[in-house]
Amino acid sequence: MREPRIVALARHPVFADAANILNRLYETYDFLLECVVPDIQPAASDGRRIALGTALEPTVRHRLDRAVRRIRDVPSCREELAGLLGELRDRREVTLAAEAERAGTRRVLAASRGHVDLLSRPDTPTRTHQDFTALFREHLSAGESDDHLAPLTPDQVAVARDAVDLMTDTAPDLCAGLFRHARYLVAVDGPDAFDSASTREIPGAAFVALRCMRTPERLAEAMVHEFVHLRLYDLQMTRSVFAPDYDTRTAPTVAPEWHRESTVSRWPVATGHSRPPTSTCTWPPGSRNVPAPARTRNSNVPR
Repeated sequence: MREPRIVALARHPVFADAANILNRLYETYDFLLECVVPDIQPAASDGRRIALGTALEPTVRHRLDRAVRRIRDVPSCREELAGLLGELRDRREVTLAAEAERAGTRRVLAASRGHVDLLSRPDTPTRTHQDFTALFREHLSAGESDDHLAPLTPDQVAVARDAVDLMTDTAPDLCAGLFRHARYLVAVDGPDAFDSASTREIPGAAFVALRCMRTPERLAEAMVHEFVHLRLYDLQMTRSVFAPDYDTRTAPTVAPEWHRESTVSRWPVATGHSRPPTSTCTWPPGSRNVPAPARTRNSNVPR
């Protein structure tokens, strides 16, 4: 039987090395702090200015990525970083996982070579949880009366664990790397909730509707879909997917049949001379005429 394209992509030397992608990303953030705010954030004994786990936390990465996008305006970049560092110093915990652990609500989906935290109680009254919810409202939500982050029952947690087992049993090479890029799986509910979604504005987080968490098979499909996007977001922070002379102002756009009316721009991006174009709805920093933050909303995809 012919190997699926997505599995072949998982073995591609650029796409497959999750550790290298994340290390490059971390080095970028640490170097940014060294260059822009060395007086505000001195190096620790290990020479680092920010811990790896802190730097890759979605709410922190949102601010770091915003600073990266402002690098040509150093005063603005410095202001963004100074604000973030001040907030981090004032917090007892800076990650959703640590806050959930303290509240006794942490649920971890363990895989053979990684894990993902399941945000079982998004309404936990802590600063990072509140910031995370605010990011969802700003970048993915259809409106307060239309959707919301949802808590999970023990049965739904069990389905999520079965979905992880299904993923690692079915496509171990692909999923082993994907779990490095996904830090949180978050449930969404409401009359206008999407099936699944991710955005570069909330890096490391995949959002899935409760209706897609009824069976391990449906949830596993949604997780693979969004985790691949999360990896591509990280890849695009460290490597350009566009040719040097590619201009998004004049390049043709593409859209899948089920998203013909989408306002999110997509460009055909060649993954190699011998490979067909791959449709992506994300773009790297510095792309010309970028209209809005990259995001995906997987809703009512035809089977």
